[in-house]
Amino acid sequence: MEHGIELLWKAMASLRAEHDASWTADAENAGYVCVGTHRRKIHVPFHLVPALPDLPILEEAIQLSEQICLGAVGKNKAMICLSGSTLLLGDVCRNGDIDFCEYIPPEVDAETLAKSFQKQIKSAPSKHYVLGVRTNAQTGETFGELKFWRYKPKDVSSEYEQKCAVRLFAAARNAKTTHLMATQFSGVTEVTNWVIILQERVERDPASRLSFAHQEAGLGLYSKRPLHTLEALATYLNFLRNEIERYAEVNPVKAVKRAVPWLRLYGAGDLLDELLSIVRNHRAADCAAALSKFELLTEYLKIENVHPALGRLLERLRIEAQELADELIGYSAQDPQLALQEKLRKFGHALAATKPGKNSASILDKILALAPP
Repeated sequence: MEHGIELLWKAMASLRAEHDASWTADAENAGYVCVGTHRRKIHVPFHLVPALPDLPILEEAIQLSEQICLGAVGKNKAMICLSGSTLLLGDVCRNGDIDFCEYIPPEVDAETLAKSFQKQIKSAPSKHYVLGVRTNAQTGETFGELKFWRYKPKDVSSEYEQKCAVRLFAAARNAKTTHLMATQFSGVTEVTNWVIILQERVERDPASRLSFAHQEAGLGLYSKRPLHTLEALATYLNFLRNEIERYAEVNPVKAVKRAVPWLRLYGAGDLLDELLSIVRNHRAADCAAALSKFELLTEYLKIENVHPALGRLLERLRIEAQELADELIGYSAQDPQLALQEKLRKFGHALAATKPGKNSASILDKILALAPP
């Protein structure tokens, strides 16, 4: 059965490549298509290609990845992927943050990672960094966290802090770095890098299962994990279903971002069009992005004695959040965040609304009915 799925996914990748001369199917890795940019080649699962943003956005994403990756040391090149909602900007139009996932090969040790991390901090004083490390990849147990709120190089180059970073990386199978950055396509936003530290080749290491190759675009080197195996496909589809059900009420925009790849995998174009029409009519993705900016601003304003460069970045973030809120809810709202939350609540009701008629069902019911749990 897996061989049949492999052949099908190769055929689907070839069909997708035929729609656009700039894309080519990866003959060795079923389901992947690739496109060359000015900086490097991008490898993408075929079902995500129609949802991708334009190439200039992907080019900027590559530039961001080069600034935040940890594993590009010596002869090692970074094996980093763009993931999350940025890959869906062609469908959903706006995102709240920018996510990457980086796979660190076994030959890169903890001391090297710590030095790479501190080098990033010293070279970019206007950014805020948090390093959180988990020792148990399955339970998510937090081993420790280093927070860098200061911005002068001498503040982050002490021998003690270097030893702390080494200790955290040595104990970890995965870590996450967070960066506040100004971007062209998403304004001032958080850029995160989820780092998976491998102990053997990526396709053999169980830690690689913490992420899903089906929702990653490899930038240059990539994981090459099979997309077509029954285990990988079933695990991913179950993840999407569970996330759609989990967030349908509490975070409907996140539920939509899980529903888009679900619908594209099942080839349910009509349902996808219906879903995206509701999203656009309610400007739900815009509301969620504005809320994200306000929440980010609230978090960073807790910092005392901010570096002037960070202060300018936060002022730009404040202006972006307010301008987007004014566009969405008008200038008279006394509490923009409350007004945005109300708009998202109405959007959630629209997703759950049952239409009258013979085949009465909400859009979410119809989406989940594509496959049994």
